[in-house]
Amino acid sequence: MSLPNQFATLRAPIVAAPMFIVSSPALVIAQCQAGIVGSMPALNARTDTQLDEWLADIATALADYDRANPALPAAPFAINQIAHPSNDRLARDTEIIVKHRVPIVIISLSAHRDIVDAVHAYGGLVFNDVISDRHARKAIANGCDGLIAVAAGADLAYIGTPFIATVEANAVPEYKTMVAEARSADIVTTDYFSGVPANFLRGSIVRAGFDPSELRRDPNTATNVSPSGDSHKTWRDIWGCGHGVGAVSAIVPAATRVARLIAEYRAARVALAAV
Repeated sequence: MSLPNQFATLRAPIVAAPMFIVSSPALVIAQCQAGIVGSMPALNARTDTQLDEWLADIATALADYDRANPALPAAPFAINQIAHPSNDRLARDTEIIVKHRVPIVIISLSAHRDIVDAVHAYGGLVFNDVISDRHARKAIANGCDGLIAVAAGADLAYIGTPFIATVEANAVPEYKTMVAEARSADIVTTDYFSGVPANFLRGSIVRAGFDPSELRRDPNTATNVSPSGDSHKTWRDIWGCGHGVGAVSAIVPAATRVARLIAEYRAARVALAAV
């Protein structure tokens, strides 16, 4: 199946994963200008008013770039929505996303049909971040245009970790350095901190005063993704990271990281064609 027209300006089939706290408007803009889909969670904006301002800034920056570079326009951007009852900004943030006609919306957790319909109404695309076959089938039934999953035969790569160690990322210097120095063995997968299984840097867990081998979540504790709750503190002080961290060894501008990814992608295509 061919990709939708929204992806016509991609220079490599890559979507930069939206990372809580780390992804910033500056990083999104740099990613799109470099030729991949840039993204960030709506909840990275501390208020809905700030989200409104950020989306306007991103749209303006990319429009200005396109006017200056008509032969090599920017890739589209995406906004991630956490569709969970504890996200008390979900409805208002969706209104703002529709107002700015965000090209791509990535839904995490439940695929709300009303969000899908609202985005489709202006011609946008909706992807759902899925964790199981049942979840995937529900997302498809609710009209999602694509699934984000750990799967073979994908049309697009979903990459987050390398962009933590970039100049534009909204991460403290210690976080960026730890990513540049870490390897896959330094990743701990746990639902202890927010109720949702996620990957974290072992060093940051120890730094925050926890023993990685003793993380046991109380089954009676509810999941909470609210930006005003413990979730924000978790991602601020205990740092997320993926198993591909071993390929990252330096802190560089986002454009430099994208250029390397594009070069490696093109080299891989040439090598496969020669087989």
